[in-house]
Amino acid sequence: MEHLAQDIAPPTFNNRLVYLRTFFKYCISEGELSTNPLATMKKRRTEERAVSIEVDVLNALLAAPNQNTFVGLRDYTLILLTLDTGIRPSEGTKLIPQDFNASLREIYVPAKVAKGRVARTLPISETTTKAH
Repeated sequence: MEHLAQDIAPPTFNNRLVYLRTFFKYCISEGELSTNPLATMKKRRTEERAVSIEVDVLNALLAAPNQNTFVGLRDYTLILLTLDTGIRPSEGTKLIPQDFNASLREIYVPAKVAKGRVARTLPISETTTKAH
């Protein structure tokens, strides 16, 4: 309990809680404990945070990939997609052409691709639509 009582950020607390719960669950399965002392403890809420990035930094990021190569164009498009939608790169690389609707300017992220296993449709900008 002292380990969790330290003055730590909510994400650190939540990670510790998950790891300790898992360890105690293992102890129960091995017969070392009868109950999990952390079973009812709740995770701490994390504050929403907005990140501001300077325009020149974004321009440098977008200028970095060589758009004359397949890999560079792919990276450029993924960067635009992330900036437009907040999609995770791992989700973006698993999308297939059928998930892209240019006429409606949207991307469909199927449940099997989404990190949270919840499908969603995300709007994209004209610039991102043209980059595909």
